[in-house]
Amino acid sequence: MLRFFTVLFAGISFGLISILAIIAIVVAIASPKLPEVSALINYQPKIPLRVMTADGIQIGEFGKERRRAIKYEQVPRILIDAILAAEDDRFFQHQGIDLNGILRSVVNNLIKRSKAQGGSTITMQVARNFYLSSEKTFTRKIYEVLLALDIERKLSVQNIISSDIFYQTFDTKGGGGKMICRLCDPKAFTSKKQ
Repeated sequence: MLRFFTVLFAGISFGLISILAIIAIVVAIASPKLPEVSALINYQPKIPLRVMTADGIQIGEFGKERRRAIKYEQVPRILIDAILAAEDDRFFQHQGIDLNGILRSVVNNLIKRSKAQGGSTITMQVARNFYLSSEKTFTRKIYEVLLALDIERKLSVQNIISSDIFYQTFDTKGGGGKMICRLCDPKAFTSKKQ
């Protein structure tokens, strides 16, 4: 019986050490290829061409996207709560990746034999939207996890939420978070220069 437990313990230990070694190798290979997160901090959206009259009234706007940078303080609390409830209800409890969510999605995907769920957190979505493609590959998921950990280290949770809301497209005309914030709280955006 003692021999059985010794062999079992040795097998489990070898398995865990092997998994840790594989993770270390993957991180060592992928880390040098990651983009700098500072690009996210200093991101400037594509500004559409605006046509103004001589007295400063906007009469037209041309461009695919109509995104405008938004500060966390400008976002109505109800919008933040709605996004957190729908996308990442444990946002304030994890450090960029939610192991519970990833395990849930792995189990669900194995049961359904498809890539139906991704297990991404808001931070992982920000990493994917700003730096990666939307293809569903294991390699992209590894980069997404590593970028999310880096983003969590370098940005505040308020900046991460603002970035996520900014990048969301809430309509078919490329309107981002500022447009939806106006719908939630029009009084917060009464200035003409927004």
